[in-house]
Amino acid sequence: MTEKKQKLTIPPERAQPWQKVGEGAIRYENPWMRVIEDEVLTPSGAPARYGRVEAPDAAAVLALTEDEEVVLIGQHRYPVNAYSWEIIAGGFEANEAPISAAKRELREEAGIIAGALFPLGSPFHLVNARSSEVCHIFVATGLEFGASDPDETELLTVKKVPLSQFYAMIDEGEIMDSITIVAALRYRNLFSERKEL
Repeated sequence: MTEKKQKLTIPPERAQPWQKVGEGAIRYENPWMRVIEDEVLTPSGAPARYGRVEAPDAAAVLALTEDEEVVLIGQHRYPVNAYSWEIIAGGFEANEAPISAAKRELREEAGIIAGALFPLGSPFHLVNARSSEVCHIFVATGLEFGASDPDETELLTVKKVPLSQFYAMIDEGEIMDSITIVAALRYRNLFSERKEL
């Protein structure tokens, strides 16, 4: 009788990680991002190339009016060739703190100054297989509306929708932006918990 060899399994958290070998090569760069190709060793030890995107971290804001309306920004998104409704969001400027970036984006995209601004959960990775970019989400209340000052590359539409409609737009696939969906899910969970207290 032949004895079967038992296969040893290594827990994923103890497996050999990807290892970078030497300096990465910049393959493309613009004011918002750069694409880098690294020479690496895979977890199995095989040599390979790994392409990754370096981009500034982002701040996003779920801005709520006194009537529980969500402020949405509409714009055409070139990579998906579609019009997109999203919460207010944008990348950090050099050495900018998350809350400062959130306040700046509110003012630039929608002309809003918030009376109160607080984090909505911990930061999260946007696309961790391709980039180290992290997004910080905030909730803004006590909104004062003034003139917006969008970037010259942005053609934006600002509208307010009731919270229930906001959730419906996500559930029905009208909103497909991942940052907006994460913010809605976190706020809905928080709101539901508060209603049950």
